[in-house]
Amino acid sequence: MVRFQGVKKQLISKDKKLKLHIVDCEFEQGTCVSVIGDNGTGKTTLLRLVAGSLLQDSGRISILRPLIAFTDIERQMHYRLTVQENIRYFCALYGVRITSKSLSEIAAEVGIKNLINLKVSRLSKGQKKRLVLMLLKCGAWKTIVLDEPTLGLDSDGLQIFVDVMTQLKKSGASILISSHDVGTLSNISEHVLIVTRDGIVKPDTFNKLNPTILFDVHYQDGTSEIANYNKVKNLFEGSGKLFAQITYKGISLNDQGK
Repeated sequence: MVRFQGVKKQLISKDKKLKLHIVDCEFEQGTCVSVIGDNGTGKTTLLRLVAGSLLQDSGRISILRPLIAFTDIERQMHYRLTVQENIRYFCALYGVRITSKSLSEIAAEVGIKNLINLKVSRLSKGQKKRLVLMLLKCGAWKTIVLDEPTLGLDSDGLQIFVDVMTQLKKSGASILISSHDVGTLSNISEHVLIVTRDGIVKPDTFNKLNPTILFDVHYQDGTSEIANYNKVKNLFEGSGKLFAQITYKGISLNDQGK
């Protein structure tokens, strides 16, 4: 299980001040919890608290081990090592034994069998994410923490990701994921932790939420607004004012029951 009891964290820098207060909650073992919120609200900070790379100011986080966490995949991989060498390194680090046959079979399952002797520095972003999936399949993890694990994956990679997460849950792993890919999250998550702009982290169930993708729209006349997907689609189809720039803002979550 994953349990939060009175957890608070505050980070202060020159540019910003971030506060998190996680409402007391508990999630059963073998389920997936999606961490969702606007950019800059503290989703990655929350995951680092669970992973243990940050310490909370107060309260207690209870998880089952062994734990594996990828909260900064680009920095956690060893770029001068090959795919195979990275796998063997992480397995040795966690005391996991893996044979050459198993390594080859798992690489084939995630679609990188022909890349196992390639240095990680030569992999694309999506191929690095597949390497993470390979690592997750190599051990008997009880808790898994992932930050933006689907970024860079193509449609085949996304399906492999869903399949691997489903397998891991069936094996008894609890998974915490932060991602803006709400469509993929809805296929694997039972629970949600919503990180609000005021730093309150609230638990909910995924099927009660209505996620809305939001964009910042800047018009040629100098005005701007926050628009949802349908509004942006209409702008591209020529309806409404002429726009100068459209950028992704984040996700708004609304309770369908209200």
